[in-house]
Amino acid sequence: MGNKEMLEPKTVNKSALTFGIIFFGIFMVFMPLRELTGLFNYDGYRSLFGAFSEQAVRARYLFSVLFRILLITAGIGIILRKELFRRLLVLLSGFTIVTIFFKHPLSCFRGITDVMSAKGTLPEVFLKNPEMFVWIMFLYNCLLDLGVSVWMIYFFTRPEVKELFGGYHARS
Repeated sequence: MGNKEMLEPKTVNKSALTFGIIFFGIFMVFMPLRELTGLFNYDGYRSLFGAFSEQAVRARYLFSVLFRILLITAGIGIILRKELFRRLLVLLSGFTIVTIFFKHPLSCFRGITDVMSAKGTLPEVFLKNPEMFVWIMFLYNCLLDLGVSVWMIYFFTRPEVKELFGGYHARS
């Protein structure tokens, strides 16, 4: 690679960026929508947070519903390429990173494991050590949310992506 090639600016494939925007927009509509339908069963939700007071569970529940509605709204706004919703998605992703342990309390996964044990649906390999299952679920969910959030922030703060939303103009 010569010096001339190194000095030339990279060309950005706008089709690939547009695909990424549409993909993430659809993802941000359907994933929270799927999760939102699970929130319609408050008693089931409540049973996962046995260690929390009723007030704390209600506050968390209302916040979970509101957060998913905001994600769905941001997803629609992303598909429509609205700058406000690009910023909202970056903000929500950052918020998820900062509050990951509130979003996924370990006690919730213990509750899920207890329910699965009682129903006989805990995978056999974990029958002798259900705490290992708790930690695997906890780590999986935290790492998945962290990975998606970091990727959203990375993608939607690229100058070439911001430009497609009208939120960035390259200097001449």
